[in-house]
This record gives sequence, C-alpha cells and structure tokens, in this order.
Amino acid sequence: DAPELFDEVLRAFEASTDDLIAALADYRPVVVHFCDNISGECVSSFWDRWMAPLYRRRLCVLQQAGVVCVIHNDGTVRSALPRIAAAGFDGAEALTPAPVGDVPAAELRVLAGREDFILWGMVPGAAFAPTWTDAQFRDFVREALAGVDGRRIIGSADQIPPDGGLQRVKIVSELLAGAVM
Repeated sequence: DAPELFDEVLRAFEASTDDLIAALADYRPVVVHFCDNISGECVSSFWDRWMAPLYRRRLCVLQQAGVVCVIHNDGTVRSALPRIAAAGFDGAEALTPAPVGDVPAAELRVLAGREDFILWGMVPGAAFAPTWTDAQFRDFVREALAGVDGRRIIGSADQIPPDGGLQRVKIVSELLAGAVM
C-alpha cells in the first residue's frame, strides 16, 4: 500500500547492515547463513522488486570474498526456490519436501535450476516425530537420498520436534554411511 515508504525502509535497513556485510567479507567465514525464513508465501512481486536486488548486492560482496551463502527456505518452496537460486545464493537450507512441504525431494534440483546449488535438508522435522514408524522414516530418507543428486546436505528440514527421538538422527547417519555419495 505504501511502496515509496517500504522502499525507504529497505534502503535504511540495507545501509544499517553495510558494515556487517563488509566485516563478514573481511572475516571470510566458510558460510554465511541468511536466516530470513523465506517460503513460497512471501515471494512474488515483493521478492522480485525489493528482496532479490538487495540479496544480489549482499551476495556479490560476500561471494567475491569466497564466502558460501545460503538462505533458510522451509515450508512451501515451489515458488521460492527458483528465485533464491536465480538471485545467486549458493544453496537453500531447511528444504522441506512433500508430504510436509509442497515439492517432492526428487524435484528440488530441477526446481533450483542449477547443478551447483546446495540442497540442504530433505528430511522434514515432522518425520522425526513418533507418528512416523522407523520403517516409514527409513523409506523416506532412502527416497530422498536416491532422488536428490549433486551438492546436498541431508538433514532435518527445520526443527526436530521435542518428542523426536535421537534414534532417528542415528538412522540418517547410518543410511548416509551406506549411501554412495
């Protein structure tokens, strides 16, 4: 409703974080994680007009310093993931595939549109809850491993629920150890 005001607020935000981005580029951590919690509900013209240009400027500074840049993207990813990859992020963290999210794990690479893009997550936090049997959990993780190739980090897609058991984390480790990586 107030695009001029919103543009002014974003310019002020960007100016207030310029020193932080410069300090991160000087420090050169391995990864900078943008924890903005992007999902399909908050992209569209808002993303294209305001967020993508801001991210591109930030990514340019950090990536020129050799920093890998990822962003938190859980929940609905169908409309967000292609935009995140196109903006220049190196990867998206907390990717939540169907049945909890809106995209099967096997479609994430195609959706990102880049072979070099890091797909991080793929095991919904809900799968760690006792409502899923160990057999269902194993089958799901196997399917994610088989369907997601290239650069990936397999792990919880966002938070493991309080009643999620540590044995599920061990199952993921065992399946990863047995997988051809």
